[in-house]
Amino acid sequence: MNSKEQYIRDIKYIFPLRDKKVKRFIRQFSKSVEESANGTMTYEDYVNQFGSPNEVVASFYYESNYDYLYKQMNRKKVLALSFGIMAILLILIGAKFQDMKWDYQVYYNDNIVPHIYIDQEG
Repeated sequence: MNSKEQYIRDIKYIFPLRDKKVKRFIRQFSKSVEESANGTMTYEDYVNQFGSPNEVVASFYYESNYDYLYKQMNRKKVLALSFGIMAILLILIGAKFQDMKWDYQVYYNDNIVPHIYIDQEG
């Protein structure tokens, strides 16, 4: 992997969530990096010309409006909350099935009818 691809990959890695606006920004930024790149540029050259990956991501969020940032933060909270609720529900459902299994085993073991075999030959 060359230094340009590593630089773009580092920028993609830093973004917490990727929606259409972020993907569009990464695409446009990649084009501008590609246009200004020559074959001999190192990773440090990209950092010197465009800024560190942290600075690039910070500038994206600095230029974004407040409503977009609020929606991004809300989306992350909702996702975390919904995954937490789903995990708790799965645990409760699993516990209920285990309880039902134990009840069945107790019922089955208490109601076993012994089979008496009569030897008919004798």
